[in-house]
Amino acid sequence: MDKSHLSAAEKRGPFEAKASHIFSKLMKYREEADYNPAYVFTDEDLVTLRQEVAEMSDKVKALLKKKGHS
Repeated sequence: MDKSHLSAAEKRGPFEAKASHIFSKLMKYREEADYNPAYVFTDEDLVTLRQEVAEMSDKVKALLKKKGHS
């Protein structure tokens, strides 16, 4: 998709780089789950993933609220 006509803010998207990276990682795991019936995580992985999911959930909720959705 050609984004040359978009402003810098529009090219970046609604989230800062760290949140975008987390979102991409979580989507990768979700997509891999389509093809792999099991996935191994350490206890530390689980703690990190739960924190990242909670962080993204809060950011998405805040964005939706800012856009007028409840």
